[in-house]
Amino acid sequence: MKMTQPKVAVIGSLNMDIVVEARQIPQIGETLLGDRVRFIPGGKGANQAVAAARLGASTSMIGAVGADNFGEDLLAALRKEGVDVSGVKRLADTATGVASIYVADGDNSILVVPGANDQVTPADIDQHLDKLKEADIVLLQLEIPVQTVFYAARITKSLGKKVILNPAPARELPQEIYEYIDYITPNRTELVRYAGIGAGMTDATDTTVATDTTGTTVATDTTGTTVATDVTDMSSPSSALNKSNTAHTTHTNSDFIRMAMQRLKELGAAQVVTTLGAEGSAFLDEVGEVRTVAGHVVSVVDTTGAGDCFNAALAIALVQGQSLKEAIQYASQASALAVTKFGAQAGMPTADEVRQFAKTGSSRPTTTLGEQIRVKRIYEPPAPEDGYRILVDRLWPRGMAKADAAIDEWMKGIAPSPELRKEFAHRMERYADFSANYLRELSSRPECAVLADRIRDIARERPVTLLYAAKDPVYNHANVLRRWLIDE
Repeated sequence: MKMTQPKVAVIGSLNMDIVVEARQIPQIGETLLGDRVRFIPGGKGANQAVAAARLGASTSMIGAVGADNFGEDLLAALRKEGVDVSGVKRLADTATGVASIYVADGDNSILVVPGANDQVTPADIDQHLDKLKEADIVLLQLEIPVQTVFYAARITKSLGKKVILNPAPARELPQEIYEYIDYITPNRTELVRYAGIGAGMTDATDTTVATDTTGTTVATDTTGTTVATDVTDMSSPSSALNKSNTAHTTHTNSDFIRMAMQRLKELGAAQVVTTLGAEGSAFLDEVGEVRTVAGHVVSVVDTTGAGDCFNAALAIALVQGQSLKEAIQYASQASALAVTKFGAQAGMPTADEVRQFAKTGSSRPTTTLGEQIRVKRIYEPPAPEDGYRILVDRLWPRGMAKADAAIDEWMKGIAPSPELRKEFAHRMERYADFSANYLRELSSRPECAVLADRIRDIARERPVTLLYAAKDPVYNHANVLRRWLIDE
């Protein structure tokens, strides 16, 4: 088995998901006040790049963003994970791709503006041929122009490299593309569409499932346990926020699945891996018979990006020399872990976590925000369990240097206003009044909501320690902030 570090190139999209939560979605011509907004890095390409990097691959990304703040944020998120972003161009005259997602009472409306993603061209592939030459395998999706995907697949095969096409979102494909595809990974709906045959055949086995508004399939047993999902249909934008579910019945028919997958192989695809919701995944063996790999029972927090995790994990396992069945098993384990944490990229598991899951069968331990967000005096020496350290008490630092507390400038926005600090400074007898006023400021200032989301996102990955410089361990605004972060 190949033990060297896998090299993965991802050619695809980068999006910023702007998620607005409100009590109701406005009608045309109506203006309403929202509850909060989140900015979540996404895009199927970027998600797959992060997944591959966390699973241990040397990963490069080819794509495009605008020369705007969103573009810089998306690139920063990839750099943080160790992804080579030198292949991502920045366009001065085009905005970064965005998905505006409006969520209210379990319903949502989504508007995607591809932006710079539509400007990824064959010329970009030519410009970064070195990345394809260095890669063991190349991952493609369909959130960039189809002609670019086709060109990338053809060039990659001419270099003798393996190609995985995740054919989502479903789009019209030139028939010639299949001869350049080593592995195509449709879900059941995409399989039907690309095979070009009807799904009229059924057998007596019915499985009741639930489908959210993006087509993500999850299944529950009679106890409400969530079973591993249709992991290739969980792409950006944030499908975890699509909570409006409609129950329906689907039919499992191995003859139909075999015919449809065989059809894609006849078109030229070397191998087809189809995900089947609660039934796991399917592929064709050497004699053309359907073989399945079971899913996993996990507690789902967020399904966003699980399909991207599946594809990245499949790529890595194949490069490492695993059989197709073993690679699908690994991809199923990784994508099952991906749904146990919030956020597409934030939820991607590491290779160690997948190994542990495979060994024990248990997913990541769940922790509460209360357990993850702590307070500590700034004068106490830092410790590994502090996690991400944030200096929130800036009144009396006693010579404490900013660098000693790993402070980001944007954290200043969570401090009480100067007026409030001046009024209540060092007056412990009025702490209750200070606390009430500070909580009111936190809840009313838009910048606080944005920064609080950033802190909560960090806390979902590692502990966060709020540092205070006040004399008393109880009467300080780090404790007020912690209470607000947890209660909100």
